[in-house]
Amino acid sequence: MININNKYALLLLVLFIGIIEGQGCGLKRFKSQSKNLEQNNSQLGVGEPDTYFDYQWYLGGKAITSSLDIGVSGVWLNGNFGQESQITIVDPSSIYLSHKDITDNKELTKSFNFIFPTRGIDTTFTGGSSHGTCVAGVIGARELNGKGIRGIASRAKISARTTTGVDADIYDALTYKYADTDIISNSYGPPDDVSEINQYYNQDLFKQGIDLGIKNGRGGLGTVYVWAAGNGRQNFDRSNYDGYASNYGVMSICSVDTNGFVSAFSEPGSNLWVCAPGEKIVATDYQSMNCSDSTNSNLKDLPDSDYTQNFAGTSASTPIVSGIVGLLLTQAKQLGKQIGWRDVKMIVAESATKPNSIIWQPTRLKFNDDIGFGIINATKASELLNVWAPVGNSAWITNILGTSLLGPSSSGALDDVSGAYLNMKSYTINNATVEDGISIFHSNINYIEYIKLELKLSHTDPGDLEVGIVKTALAGGATITSKITTPHNCIDNGSYTPCTSVSNNQFEFGVSNFLGESAQGVWSLKIRDARSNGKVGTVVGWRLNIYGH
Repeated sequence: MININNKYALLLLVLFIGIIEGQGCGLKRFKSQSKNLEQNNSQLGVGEPDTYFDYQWYLGGKAITSSLDIGVSGVWLNGNFGQESQITIVDPSSIYLSHKDITDNKELTKSFNFIFPTRGIDTTFTGGSSHGTCVAGVIGARELNGKGIRGIASRAKISARTTTGVDADIYDALTYKYADTDIISNSYGPPDDVSEINQYYNQDLFKQGIDLGIKNGRGGLGTVYVWAAGNGRQNFDRSNYDGYASNYGVMSICSVDTNGFVSAFSEPGSNLWVCAPGEKIVATDYQSMNCSDSTNSNLKDLPDSDYTQNFAGTSASTPIVSGIVGLLLTQAKQLGKQIGWRDVKMIVAESATKPNSIIWQPTRLKFNDDIGFGIINATKASELLNVWAPVGNSAWITNILGTSLLGPSSSGALDDVSGAYLNMKSYTINNATVEDGISIFHSNINYIEYIKLELKLSHTDPGDLEVGIVKTALAGGATITSKITTPHNCIDNGSYTPCTSVSNNQFEFGVSNFLGESAQGVWSLKIRDARSNGKVGTVVGWRLNIYGH
């Protein structure tokens, strides 16, 4: 995932080099369902083999051994190459749509250069980094043209929007020609080497942009936003600390290796949706810039300097998911189905492959903080789409249940010495009696789609905190816990330090793992100061927003 830092954004405009710091991404490999796709041209038409297809292990290439199958070839064999989808890459780097393997799919009418508005998006390579160009090729490199690699959605229309990382530019990039935008792939976010909680949590323009897209994008069915989960695992970062990847309107994508194991850099989080291959990914490049990848796998580079086999990280896994979504939207159009952005999220989650090596939470759809609902599988998602009944117009989230942010009478001091869990005081709201939580007895949310926890607190080191949501089913049923934050140090200039003190701050955390569950039950917020270090704080209030149908 490529990192952005707003305080350097203006320098990008002056120095013409971009505001990004290249960060690693991760990928892994899958076996193809097709014995030899290069020989199966009946659906593709006559063409020349893609030069480096054999290195694309995640699509069935044989150069790298893999035990993982993400099922893309099974969809291709049905004649689906994403030809009825439109996919936009938003990235704080150059996105060279005139690359020889992308140019046949480029769509300039939905593209815009928000870094250098007067240059256009497709005149020349604009410098800085090839990161966005790598993302574009993973999604939409043209198949069987004898020029390099094959994209997941190799016939999709590909557009590009560069952004400085400034709030207003991100909003513009996310909403530009939103009515006709199908999918937006985002392989960027806050720095992975800081670990502060909820960076950019208060960017109202970002949230407004997402809301506009999901309610009005794609002709009213909702733009599908796909987002990199982050590569800061080794720095104790969690994806749900990132306000971008935690938004309820996006799918947060983690990374696995060639055998389906979680990548060492891939951030865990309560907000994760699915993983995809994120190591040793073959991508379109520009003069051997290697996608600005700091998790480089150090494979021997390819002879053609406009390609690389070293793209890695959640920056690489995210476009794989975006491409598969393009295949699903093409299939939906061919079936005459009107599927909304919420349908897409649920289909992807419900059809994901569940590795046996993972310890899954006992929820209806099974969840794990490291891998979300599992590894995306295009063939299984396609099969589920065939029988899927759409849940409704994207302009409506059927229900939002929640408390009010609590006033001073229900605040509580966190015990720094004993580390005991804080018991929130009782109060009554919206016909739900709260006793150390919220009891929901009558709700028409039988299928939870997402939860947003809003937490208002003051603390001299929020890295001390351990926060979780617990749901206990009525009548003595099962208990499900979602881990929100864990005790950790933050990082400043490479050294571990206390996290930034907060005063009366409101944080927002995304929670995925209750997908498919009923809202009925007893919901509790569990929070404690887990380290005895003399640093104290107070919970001012909290609100639980449950989205579903």
